[in-house]
Amino acid sequence: MKSLSSLSMAASAALLSLLSTPAHGLRILQSNDDGWAEHKLRALNDAYIAAGHDVILSAPAEDKSATGQTDMPPMPRRVPCHWNSCLSNSGPAGFNATRPELNWVNSGGAAAGRSWARLDGDRCNETSKFHWFFTRINPPTFSPRDTWWCNHNRLPMEFYVMKRDDCPVSVTVTDPWGMSTINDNRQEVVLSKLRHMLTCP
Repeated sequence: MKSLSSLSMAASAALLSLLSTPAHGLRILQSNDDGWAEHKLRALNDAYIAAGHDVILSAPAEDKSATGQTDMPPMPRRVPCHWNSCLSNSGPAGFNATRPELNWVNSGGAAAGRSWARLDGDRCNETSKFHWFFTRINPPTFSPRDTWWCNHNRLPMEFYVMKRDDCPVSVTVTDPWGMSTINDNRQEVVLSKLRHMLTCP
């Protein structure tokens, strides 16, 4: 069985192949719960940059697998980051001296991502300014109907939603193996949990 990290890598790699030209460059906040120096995370980061995307990496200082939702305040480190990727007694957070877009936070994945919430100056610097959209990846031409949302049974494509200038966040239920939109009752399950925070396009 593949790990969640492997599935995430497969999904991210497939998405990267769709957005591999500079004309489609995105601003990406990249994180995980396996640690900022984890080789798959770094390889994906290099691939994103090579494809013309603007990427900030912010991840835990060490392997925090299965604790990605942990949102504890970062605490000063007493020992080096994993694989000696940072020094001992180096504070609650830090970055790579030669690549300052690579950042570590001494906490779980949620805190690491939140530490870089202010990515867009005054425009998207508060959670209340973000708009969450329920979306699909691929065009709906030959696929079954989506779950009913916003008076329609076709969800907007995330590519177009992410081109909006109102701090969009895309939520898509996908099959990680084929990177296609899942149109069965799993969409409805996700919608039922997130309905209160979603916006109609």
